[in-house]
Amino acid sequence: MIRSFFRIMRLSRLWRMIPHSYRSWSLNLFIFALLVLLFQWSIQPGKSDSIIHRMNGMLYDVRLSTMMDDSMDAGTTAIVVVDIDEKSLQQYGRWPWSRETIVSLLQHIKTQGALITAFDIVFSEPERNLIERIRERPESAPIQDFLQTLEADYDFDGKLAQQFTEQDVILGYLFLNAEADRTGYLPASPFAASSLYQAMPVQSFAGYAA
Repeated sequence: MIRSFFRIMRLSRLWRMIPHSYRSWSLNLFIFALLVLLFQWSIQPGKSDSIIHRMNGMLYDVRLSTMMDDSMDAGTTAIVVVDIDEKSLQQYGRWPWSRETIVSLLQHIKTQGALITAFDIVFSEPERNLIERIRERPESAPIQDFLQTLEADYDFDGKLAQQFTEQDVILGYLFLNAEADRTGYLPASPFAASSLYQAMPVQSFAGYAA
């Protein structure tokens, strides 16, 4: 056991002596070869893929960390997570928030110097204009003309869309099979079902929602 320990220490020192660029290249090659072996093993009938998914995620993290440039300025590549937590809900109300609140949040993020803003939520339904709801009530008939002048001020969907054009934004989306819920169609798969390996069931999606 002691001999094994010293062998590991010796290998560790040798590894640190290798230049960083060669280390990254060697490690990436090793990870690629390991992933190929894991893929070949995973497509065998009866094999569980839970371990494969876990190991694939770990190897992906290792690959990203080894490929990262040591000279890269951390200040220019920082990723900030804006978490909508319980404190946020207590201050701004229950979710979903008004599009007006989302616009204010985007504007604040932009002033803080964010290069790109990515959402992990889906704006799948429009927000009903408050003025439109008031105009539908019979008692609002005498002030219809006045309400119409206010309608654009309460079009928060339009204001959110306008804000999206003023900064780089990545919106969330998901794949769906339900005909009633989807908002778009996906193109047909370029691969024929008969050409796929029979032991690899592939979930197909007919549309998406965003």
